[in-house]
Amino acid sequence: MSPRKKPKMEYNVLHGKNKLGFRLPVSWKVDMLPPSPLLPLGFPVDALNNALDKPLGMEPLDSLLHKHDSVILAVTDYTRPDVEKFILPVLMPRLKGKKVTILVAAGLHREMSPSELIDKFGNEAVDFPVIQHRAEEKNGLIDLGRTPEGVPAVLNRALVSGSLVITLGIVEPHQYAGYSGGYKTAAIGCASEETISSLHGIKYTDDLRCSPGRLENNPFQQALRSVGKKIPGIFAINIIMDEGGKVFAVGAGDPGEVISKLGKTAFEHYFVPLDFPVHAVFGGTPASKSSSLYQVTRAATYVAYNRHPVPVEGGFIFLFATCPEKGGMGEGERRFFSMMQKSYSPEELLSRARKDGLKGGEQRAFVLSWVLTKFHLSILGSKMCAEEMASIHLTPLKDIDTACFAVNEKFKNRPVRAVVSENLFSRIPVLREALE
Repeated sequence: MSPRKKPKMEYNVLHGKNKLGFRLPVSWKVDMLPPSPLLPLGFPVDALNNALDKPLGMEPLDSLLHKHDSVILAVTDYTRPDVEKFILPVLMPRLKGKKVTILVAAGLHREMSPSELIDKFGNEAVDFPVIQHRAEEKNGLIDLGRTPEGVPAVLNRALVSGSLVITLGIVEPHQYAGYSGGYKTAAIGCASEETISSLHGIKYTDDLRCSPGRLENNPFQQALRSVGKKIPGIFAINIIMDEGGKVFAVGAGDPGEVISKLGKTAFEHYFVPLDFPVHAVFGGTPASKSSSLYQVTRAATYVAYNRHPVPVEGGFIFLFATCPEKGGMGEGERRFFSMMQKSYSPEELLSRARKDGLKGGEQRAFVLSWVLTKFHLSILGSKMCAEEMASIHLTPLKDIDTACFAVNEKFKNRPVRAVVSENLFSRIPVLREALE
């Protein structure tokens, strides 16, 4: 689908929990990316119940529950949209009489606060035991050996406790796996630091086949599935949902089959093919991604870290985000920010990473640095000061007027072409030639 023109040069994008309006020069040729061409499901609860009764590649959920007295619900954390608010009211009546434990798949992110748990999971955060996975706590982990790819499968003990493991997740673009969902909630969200670092090592991070929207011939996705298959009988429940809670697709059953099926729908929902590169990309970011630079910069690498980047060489990416947590508060986020600050330049960081390798969290510094060697990136509307931005090699700009001036100065004597995405995490421009 081609982007549609907006009659006025006024645009509104997400800025965390709010929207932010701005103008662009009338002389520019600007395209506003259209909303998803998919229609929300008319009866999403019925669709989910049907998926639970007729899952992909597995017995119906109720049949599996008859064989287990206890259930581990592996759920997403604060960095993902609240799919649990839709799934749990449908799922929990089926779990009546079972011993249920909620396992928050935090990976190397920070722990969620009590108020965040209640806001995301509702009464279930009070009525059932909640374990927040910690990748560094060895006592809570078990070594399940290595995968054929050589990845150590060291995972949360609860996943192999004899309980039925049900994973909840959203299918959305992921930097390396192609899409989140499938095995990812358990195989990364509930994995050890050793496993996370191996999967996010230079072997996969420096391979452009491991890219957003790509499931086939993706070494990271294959390694991820190998880790996940170490956990017996995972039952995955995944949905495609927007920030407003509208559900576009559901899937349940074998994690590999679920992600393969939903991935086809996800591409049409998330990606917008373009016939042309642009000088500037302007993108809003939702509340779930606007909290820290670690999360926010994913939007930049989605559009630029591939063989056919959307911006022209030397082009600009402008993200509107609040970043109240600055670089981020989890161990992975702190490693990312520290690695960026300690590097003399993006080029030096890439060279050092290829020589010394990466720890979990540092992969974000690697892909961001790759982007920064070719493009300018600025965060607008942030709580971070210019010095903090410059310390990690971003281009600190005061406001939208300064941003437009920088683009005009860079591409003077040339007609500027730009795209605007209300939410660059849900409507992502991609060059059509990259799909061929």
